[in-house]
Amino acid sequence: ELQFADTVAYYGSLLGKVGRDSEAMACFDYALRIFEEKLASNHLSIGDALHEKGIVLMAQGNFDEALEAVQSALLIRKQRLGNIHEKVEETLVLFGNIYNKLGKSDDALNIFRAAYQMRGREAGLGRKVKEIGDTDTLFQMGKIYHESEELEQAMACYEACIRIWRQSQGDKRTEMAPVLFLMGKALYEMGSLELSLSRFISSLSIQEKENDESLMVADILFYMGNIHCEFGDLDQALDEYERCLNIRTKKEAPSDLVAEVQNCLGFVYFDVKQYEKASFSHKKALEALKTAHGDDHEGLALCWHSLGVICLEQHETEEALVFFQKALRISRAHLGSNHIDVGNTLHCLGMCFAELNDKKNAIATLKEALSIRLLNLGYNDEDVGDTRRYLARVQLQAGDNDAALENLRETIRIKTEWVNENENLSDTDYNEIMECFDGSLRVVTWKYGSDDISRAELLLKKGTYQGQQKMYEDAVGTFVEALRIFKRNYGDKHLDVSHTLFNIGMLMNEQREPERAIKCLSKALHTTKGILGDEHIDVADTIAQLGVAFNLKGEYDEAIEHYETALQSRKQIVGEDNLESASIMHDLGDVYCKLGQWGKAEQCYRESLKIRNMKFAASIDISSTLFGLGYIYKNKGDDMKAMRALEGCLRIRKMKLESDIELADTYQHLGTVHDSIENARKALFCYDKALSIYAECLGEKNETSALVLCRKAGILQSLENDEAALACFSEALQIRSFFHEEEELSVETADIICSQGSIYNRMGNIKKAQSCFETALNMYKTIDGSENLNVAKALHFIAIIFVNRQDNDRAYPCLEEALRLRRTLLGEHHEDTADSCYYIASILFAWRRYREALPCFQTAYDVYLKQRGSLDISVANTLFFIGCIHEIDGNYDEALTCFKSSLLGKKQNLGATNMEYANVIYRLGYVHSQRSEPDLAIYCFRECIAIRELHSTPNKDSQIPIADALVDLGNALAEKEEFNEAYVCYKDALDIYNNHLNREDIAIGDCLRRIGNVHESKNEETTAEGYYERALQIYDCNLILKPNEDEIASLNLDKEYTDLASLLLSLATMRDRLFQLDSAVSLYGRALHLYKTLFGADDLRIATILNNLGNITGRSGSFDKALVLFEESLRIRLLVLGRDHEDIAETLFSMGIVFEKRHEYGAAIKAFSDCVRIRGLIYGEESLEMAEVLISLGSAQGNLHNFAGALRSWDQALYIYQRNELSEDHPLVVTVLDNRAIAERFLAETK
Repeated sequence: ELQFADTVAYYGSLLGKVGRDSEAMACFDYALRIFEEKLASNHLSIGDALHEKGIVLMAQGNFDEALEAVQSALLIRKQRLGNIHEKVEETLVLFGNIYNKLGKSDDALNIFRAAYQMRGREAGLGRKVKEIGDTDTLFQMGKIYHESEELEQAMACYEACIRIWRQSQGDKRTEMAPVLFLMGKALYEMGSLELSLSRFISSLSIQEKENDESLMVADILFYMGNIHCEFGDLDQALDEYERCLNIRTKKEAPSDLVAEVQNCLGFVYFDVKQYEKASFSHKKALEALKTAHGDDHEGLALCWHSLGVICLEQHETEEALVFFQKALRISRAHLGSNHIDVGNTLHCLGMCFAELNDKKNAIATLKEALSIRLLNLGYNDEDVGDTRRYLARVQLQAGDNDAALENLRETIRIKTEWVNENENLSDTDYNEIMECFDGSLRVVTWKYGSDDISRAELLLKKGTYQGQQKMYEDAVGTFVEALRIFKRNYGDKHLDVSHTLFNIGMLMNEQREPERAIKCLSKALHTTKGILGDEHIDVADTIAQLGVAFNLKGEYDEAIEHYETALQSRKQIVGEDNLESASIMHDLGDVYCKLGQWGKAEQCYRESLKIRNMKFAASIDISSTLFGLGYIYKNKGDDMKAMRALEGCLRIRKMKLESDIELADTYQHLGTVHDSIENARKALFCYDKALSIYAECLGEKNETSALVLCRKAGILQSLENDEAALACFSEALQIRSFFHEEEELSVETADIICSQGSIYNRMGNIKKAQSCFETALNMYKTIDGSENLNVAKALHFIAIIFVNRQDNDRAYPCLEEALRLRRTLLGEHHEDTADSCYYIASILFAWRRYREALPCFQTAYDVYLKQRGSLDISVANTLFFIGCIHEIDGNYDEALTCFKSSLLGKKQNLGATNMEYANVIYRLGYVHSQRSEPDLAIYCFRECIAIRELHSTPNKDSQIPIADALVDLGNALAEKEEFNEAYVCYKDALDIYNNHLNREDIAIGDCLRRIGNVHESKNEETTAEGYYERALQIYDCNLILKPNEDEIASLNLDKEYTDLASLLLSLATMRDRLFQLDSAVSLYGRALHLYKTLFGADDLRIATILNNLGNITGRSGSFDKALVLFEESLRIRLLVLGRDHEDIAETLFSMGIVFEKRHEYGAAIKAFSDCVRIRGLIYGEESLEMAEVLISLGSAQGNLHNFAGALRSWDQALYIYQRNELSEDHPLVVTVLDNRAIAERFLAETK
């Protein structure tokens, strides 16, 4: 029965998880009744069942009952498990959740902290936590902190949750979605919109993977819509609000939530001027709220107000009036008479009355709105200014000029202060402020006349404002009228006159009219000095503006003198840390930039930036100084500093400027920096942004865009996006021709044509490429003569075309001239000089003039390494050729080093499956073969073959390199005596050769030779001989029978003759073994001639042939001739191998035999003794090789009647045979025993 109760309780927990609460409760009640009857009251099964029952009760909303059940469960679990146990913690968390549901958040938080601390952890969240069970506790704690608006603590809990899930579950992140949502919400409330958006996006992506369309998804979309509204991305916001609305409607969310998103949709549609859709959305919100709450709900005020704004915007004033009145009634009823929302609606009502020409109601309503806005917003708020402006307009219409003037002046004060703080100003804002100025001037003129000082003072303010808004011509006109009034009232020698002249001079500088500026400023300076003296701030400012004028005129020394004088004066009068000094310092930096004095320019900009940063965090002036610093760093080659400065400049200008030349310039310069550090994606983005803004500001065709197009084309060219690059260059040429119709020849145009040539060359359109380069070359020569770098560039490019055509005879003179010019004008260590050196070296290499090529390659390598770094592709290419030359010269250690470094560079730049990478690893394999490192060689050749097969096609050019690598792989396998695998490689290579080459091609002969080697190594001599003979027939068809050294060199056939010599030696050795001595001698003779011709008289292979010929000659009885051959073989072997090599022992043994045949027993004993010494060193004292020589030594000793010595030698040989387990009837043992018996008999007779 207890077991059944356990099962029922477990089933109840499952039912609770799927929401079948009533059935779950029945299961728990049944199980608990059995447990209480059969078990002790504090049994753990009862505690577990009560815990699960508490979960279901909480889900049902029966919090009091749930609390009672969970308290009992907690008590039992603590009694049975102790205070620290995961089940106790689990119940504590449930306890906290119930308290939270009951609104006891402080109690809940304390319980959650206790649960979290239970495992001995701190409540602080700074350290990593890994237990997945912590997440629920932390999540609940985070929600409580969030609800209490303790957002930083909430974020700490949420972040800890995420960290635990990521550590524990990896990609199983479904549970993370709610936490990420709440993180986004907390960040939104903290004002961190970008971070908030990223968390919302993460949460949304998780839920979209689950195809979830919950109300939480709708909430996420709502917040994302709000953020995109803040960012000005209204299309994105509309999409998110629409999706949110769709989900909330489908899920039958509360009407308030539906109305909320409908209103937001209405606001966005209003901003994008889709008034019908905006009106529809607000009406749907209105309808939802009315249905749910009736006609007097607080939320209806916003809907009525929004509908009124839409009608007012569409000049449907009477309808707007009705909507605003409804909004006002509800707002007053719910919010009171002085709430800001009431003031806002009154403002709009006043606008309606004004539009309807109801001046009395308009004035009364606007005054009430003004009173409320002043109460809530203060005297300096822009909305207060708006109400004053509308009120003044109506007051003017009503003839209340004094009241209107007061409101206009206040509006001007508020608006101009707002403009000073907000550098972006719309046309509407400008027009509103100008309306206030013009209204004020009308009133002042009406009251005081056109020549009154108060009018001039107002004109001075208006002109200053116009100047701030870059309306320079209008501002000059305004100042000129003010100047007339001041002169009429005060004469020429008055400060107001000098101030107005100063303002006009400033505007002339802004209009880049320095001559007129100097005239105005000089008069202003003279008057100001006369009245205020030299040490006054106004004098310093005037001198600074004169510096600006001289800077514009290009008189930089005068400009520097004026700037420095102004700075010195300001320092004495007001100190250094003021914005005007920062501005002068910036201008001084500009002058030093123009003079190329980068150090002084940087110092000035830094001083200016320090001051400006103290005053404003992000202003247009700061952006200008950052731009200047970026320009300096770019020119100094410090790309990272340039990038940081320009990115800082861009951030500010993006905030402050919408579409402006300065913003485009920033994008352009930042693009050049990204281009310089090879960040093509960012560079292209910057150039595209710059082009877009230039087109908007200057028109589609402008010279600056031509420059940017060329830079963009350069990047596209580097990315091999050739069609797009050509299009950019063509567009740049069209723009240049548009602006320079008469200027047919220019370096810039030639540069573009040259770049087009490079692209056509890469695209394989050689004819167009050559035409472009030749056109550019002629243009360069015509413009600047023949001795210039552009000529060198064009010659170099023309040469590359010839190189690619393998027309090296035409390429070489072009490269020679290009190299001469570059060495003369740039020096030996410039990259362009290195490029020409590299290509000249590659031609010399192709001509096999390796000794001339090597220093050229080395020069190019040294420059590339220093300028571009060890992993650059040009370094890798150069090292490959240097390695090839060392390989050809037999310098395998140096070749190995070069090829390894080249391989790293090729892999870094081209990847490990590129054909060039395969070529390098092929040469590396060959070097390992030559260094007797077959395992490494095998690895390299297999890698090479795999890559070549990856790129293979059925044609000859693709297949033959695979066959070549197969042959070399076979050679390496054969060196390891893995003959079966080597045979497969050779046969596969032979099949390829037979399919693609003439049957008499020498490569087939070489392959047949190597297959013969395999058969010979397996003692299949007849088969091997057949392959050798077929191979020899092919070699003899292709090569001169007995060439001299000059013939081999002139034909570049060193390798082929070396292989033939090897074949002749192999076949001769085989014929020698088969006692076909005439044929063997003939073949040895041919091989000997080739080896001597190829490698000189001291080559080891010559020693081998001489040794073999000596053996043949000796066997035929020509001992004298044989001895001569052995002596020459011994000389070579001693010269090359030293005294202790087996080959030396072999020759000494053969010589001993000949000496014995010639009865020169003493010489024989000497030869045999030396052989014994060497073989003892190499094979050991008990080797069979030692026994062989000892037998011959004993024979020679016996022939000299040294029977005792002979017996010692033979006994030693017998001992070796015994140690090697040769039986007594073995022929060798029998022979020694017979010899020994004879020697003993002779020894006995002698005694």
